Amino acid sequence: LPSPWHEVIAVITGLIIVGPDMSNIDDTKGNCGIRVFGKKNNTVVKDFTVDNCEIYGWPMAGIEFGYEGLIYDPTYLTNSYNQNSITTTETAYIHHNYIHHNCQDGAGYGVCVDGDSYVKISYNIFDYFRHAVTSQGTKFTSFEIDNNLILANGSDNSASIDSHNYMDIFKDICGFYKGNPYPDLLPDVCATQQYKTNANYASQNIKITNNTFVYKGERKTNSSNPNPAINICGVPKGYCEIKNNYFAG
Repeated sequence: LPSPWHEVIAVITGLIIVGPDMSNIDDTKGNCGIRVFGKKNNTVVKDFTVDNCEIYGWPMAGIEFGYEGLIYDPTYLTNSYNQNSITTTETAYIHHNYIHHNCQDGAGYGVCVDGDSYVKISYNIFDYFRHAVTSQGTKFTSFEIDNNLILANGSDNSASIDSHNYMDIFKDICGFYKGNPYPDLLPDVCATQQYKTNANYASQNIKITNNTFVYKGERKTNSSNPNPAINICGVPKGYCEIKNNYFAG
């Protein structure tokens, strides 16, 4: 969806959305079934719904909420950043979909939540993914995941639900990211206490309740610890509530 679409209510319902590749080969990065991208100083859509769809074969993500340029904007990690400068969706509701075979190595998301959005994800079936739901951990992004069925064919080496902390993103650009569009500003930003504080956030608010996780057996891992079903890689800026989930297998 292009921006700006101020105050727009958008609904995608009852479609089969088929992508180009159901494999996990990392050679088609960027393909998404549905992508909603914001820009600075506008909201793309006010309310956005995807329901009763089958979405598969999209190596990057079945559904992605994001933004253009903000991920590498150094002001995002300072207290001067204004939450209202970018909001991809005020409210998004993803429900009663079958989302599967979105499983590229290094990406492979059923739903990717970013762009300072609020997304509610309910009553979906997820299978064949790297992460069923993920967030880059941007500090004004929130998501609620409830009453979903997460089946057994997710990646053995990745959590089913994952929220990065923003440090994971900015550590790549503070002196290392070759495509950095802010080469003169980043060294100063990365040395500040504001950066160190803000970069440790793992999203704004997270709620994960009443979901069923099914596993095919032992969860493999590259470390000495088992790979969890749910992985929150930092401290949510607001709250994190995880309760009444069922883990089988």
